[in-house]
Amino acid sequence: MATRWAFIAEWYDSRAELTRPYSLLVYPDSKEVEMIDNKMRKIFLRRTQADIDINTIFVGTRVNLLGRQLYIADYADDITRKTLSRSTEQGFAILPDSVASELSSLFKSLQSNNAKISYMKMAFIDAAQAATLRQCPGLEQLAGGPSLCMGIVGAGASALATTLASRNGGFSAPDETAAIRCLETVQRARLPSTATLDGALCLIKPHAMPNASGILAMIEAGGFRITSVHSFIMDTANAEEFLEVYKGVVPEYAAMVGELSSGLSLAVEVTKGGLTHPELPQQFRALAGPPDPEIARHLRPNTIRAKFGDSKVKNAVHVTDVPEDATVEVEYIFSFLPEASA
Repeated sequence: MATRWAFIAEWYDSRAELTRPYSLLVYPDSKEVEMIDNKMRKIFLRRTQADIDINTIFVGTRVNLLGRQLYIADYADDITRKTLSRSTEQGFAILPDSVASELSSLFKSLQSNNAKISYMKMAFIDAAQAATLRQCPGLEQLAGGPSLCMGIVGAGASALATTLASRNGGFSAPDETAAIRCLETVQRARLPSTATLDGALCLIKPHAMPNASGILAMIEAGGFRITSVHSFIMDTANAEEFLEVYKGVVPEYAAMVGELSSGLSLAVEVTKGGLTHPELPQQFRALAGPPDPEIARHLRPNTIRAKFGDSKVKNAVHVTDVPEDATVEVEYIFSFLPEASA
């Protein structure tokens, strides 16, 4: 019998200003999905092909499906809940911003424990926001200031969050229920980013997130300082807007939009010594390498795209091509994108 997982998914209809509930049925063996309109009690989307990785779907996440961004609100049946809930346990921690200097090691710890981030943001927590967050279990002693807020997913995620918090002098939610509450509280607070808006942008694309540790290690080894990070899932409209400069210029534009809106990305703002624009984005672009990974592997084998890129679309990272656009791109990612977890 073919495997089938069932979820309750919500889609916000901006025209009607309504949140519409659906049953999302995922058939991982055939890579097909089906949607049922729960209110009308009829099929909304007949079983069709969709490139969705079941490992990226868990309660509290968002997935882009055929141009719509769906929020996974719950499991729709007991079989799905019992089978998937353990491997998608959620954890939450707030760490001091000093961990940014060794962010690759943090990701390596997650990877070695078969966990991944569902949310990450370096933010400044003021006194009022800290008081609100202290109402969450595990955060009772939180003082505030520049911090790294992090949601993680995987078997034993709560225990891993506790270990990371203890190791780095941070705070963590004691269990999954508290982790979900903490994450929701942080997102509602819309904490301001620590981004200087004067740095260069490195955007780790969805397909390259399993290699985030290696990419971040290359950034650190290149002498760049990470000043802010922010995870997000772009919807199609945001991806089209962000990549609009490539529309009509490169034949891969539509595929680039599809890749950027296919899952969780991690935006990283970097600086280096006393470098300013345009030297800073130019030097970082040199570390990223040519946009085509095949060319990069021949001409610049020690660059990020040479080591982690797969194709001209799945080339590991987006970096600013034109120095004049550097500030605009950093502001778009760190100031204008809506707050959302994976």
